[in-house]
Amino acid sequence: MYPYLIECRLSDDIRHKVRHLIHDVSRRFNVTGVTRHRPVPHLTMFGPFATRSIRDVIRAMKNIGLAYPRLDYRLDGLGYFEKRRGFFIPRKQKHVIYLRILPSDEMIEFRRALSKKIMPFCKAKNRKIDGADDFKFHATIAMDDINDRFDDIWKYLESFKLSNTGTCYRTSLISRKKIMCEYDFVQAKMFDRHMALRRDVWCTTRNAARPRMIYYKCPSCHDPTTLHPRDFCPRCGWQVS
Repeated sequence: MYPYLIECRLSDDIRHKVRHLIHDVSRRFNVTGVTRHRPVPHLTMFGPFATRSIRDVIRAMKNIGLAYPRLDYRLDGLGYFEKRRGFFIPRKQKHVIYLRILPSDEMIEFRRALSKKIMPFCKAKNRKIDGADDFKFHATIAMDDINDRFDDIWKYLESFKLSNTGTCYRTSLISRKKIMCEYDFVQAKMFDRHMALRRDVWCTTRNAARPRMIYYKCPSCHDPTTLHPRDFCPRCGWQVS
């Protein structure tokens, strides 16, 4: 009923760290809510949702994304969501354990602008949450079957130092758990599924986002010539990457 989701997938060291935590918690405490399907560490930007105007959603992702070269964030400890269960005697149960994400101003602005733009022609599963200005950015570690083991899982996770900084270079439109397309902030392009999954295209993004170094002498032959990115040393031919 709600086949679409817009997310930013984690990358680099943070992706590996979060994925390790997900599998570690799943094995150690026998909880499978996240690992039932292949876990992909991500930050939800909007959804799940349904729409008859998916082209308008894609257009909004690109047009709004053009204003942002990257979205930075920082891990900021642990958090949890509760869910009310039971009909005759409703009670709260721990439903999700997640890593709190401290977003940059750019990430907040991007999500808010995207939400306001697509909300009129999308049917969001959690309209109140997706439309909120105080949206809780998070990366899920465990969910669904954690209530009876919550205290043990929480105590275990508290032993980790969770304060890394990271960057989102793309935002993905997911359809039934698969990438439908991705907007690349660095290259300022919308990629279809085929292009989004190509390793060489991702390498282009990472290389473009990497800080460019200026050398004041050649590292190869020590010629005292200032070399900028893509320059060749006039003496030995070494090229700056």
